[in-house]
Amino acid sequence: MKFKAIGCALAFLLIVGMRPAAAMDCATTQEAAEIEACAAAEFKKSEAELSRIYTLAAASIVVRDNAALTPEQRQQWKQSLSKSQDAWTAFRDSDCNELTDWEWFGGVSMNAENWACLAAKSQARSEELKDRYSVQ
Repeated sequence: MKFKAIGCALAFLLIVGMRPAAAMDCATTQEAAEIEACAAAEFKKSEAELSRIYTLAAASIVVRDNAALTPEQRQQWKQSLSKSQDAWTAFRDSDCNELTDWEWFGGVSMNAENWACLAAKSQARSEELKDRYSVQ
């Protein structure tokens, strides 16, 4: 059974002695476990930013200057955004956690690549939502 992303993060923290990525020099480390911990920390950071941007995007629907939309239509728009975000998250997780496992099967960098993929897609989605909803 494959470890999923969160289980891997916990395992990596145990491997590196519960030392947080901030205590490591992520730019220069050569140790596989530390690289993985740094990549997991980058994903956590990008996921928090995505959550923040998504919240702002959803809130912007309510205050958007468009008199043609009724409150019910704005609510439907927010529901559509939520449904879209859920579908996007499922895609991101499947694409990174499953396909990357096969692409890097057995490689020592497999888990780090999963984390890097998740972080990159989360960062890209944040930028997409910023542009679409004019939020920062």
